[in-house]
Amino acid sequence: CVSRHQHARSAKTTLKTPFLGKGLLQWMQFTILAEALDSHDLDAIVSSDPDQVRAMVDKALTAFGTVDIVVNNAAVRPHVPFIELDYDQWRRVTGVDLDGAFLCCQAFVPGMIQRGWGRIINVAGMMAFEGRSGYSHISAAKMGLVGFTRSLAVELAPHNVLVNCVSPGTIDTINPNADPNMDASQREATAAARIQRVPLNRLGSPDEIASVCVFLASPGAGYISGQTIHVNGAADRR
Repeated sequence: CVSRHQHARSAKTTLKTPFLGKGLLQWMQFTILAEALDSHDLDAIVSSDPDQVRAMVDKALTAFGTVDIVVNNAAVRPHVPFIELDYDQWRRVTGVDLDGAFLCCQAFVPGMIQRGWGRIINVAGMMAFEGRSGYSHISAAKMGLVGFTRSLAVELAPHNVLVNCVSPGTIDTINPNADPNMDASQREATAAARIQRVPLNRLGSPDEIASVCVFLASPGAGYISGQTIHVNGAADRR
């Protein structure tokens, strides 16, 4: 969540989120937001619980007064074969990955409409566009986020609120689902297998995702809305 300074049109914040999210907000802080407001730490849990989201929203509004740029990056992605997937696991993934974005937008969009300016960036992923065994729940949630982005972009365009989606490929982040018992050679083999799927022959970095998000929030992207930007080293060429 970022407040647009009324004069410099920038602000500074650190939102503590794990994995890609932490790198994303740190990059934004030090790249385009360093000149404006004092730094604030926002410890946020984004889920399908409206009360938790409301608490995060209240804390952000107390810190910044207004929020004009929202990056919905919260996600969980446990590998579960479909035959073993129960409804609670399905709801946990769709709740965080999709419902969390809905709740955040629902909270912040009215203020954006009132001010006539806003930027919403939803983070999906390649699993929205490709089938992969054990990830049916994640694919469903992420593709739902893509559809949500497109529809919201059309609805909010008359209010100068732009809504886009960034779809990262294979990124060099800590995998929360990795087997903690893997030794160094096993981790290296896993990383090598991930790289083999990328024509660019390397993993992407959180900074490279962050730079796209920063661009989409910048004046240079003022005519872009309803789009999904794929950042995946040519691993997916749709």
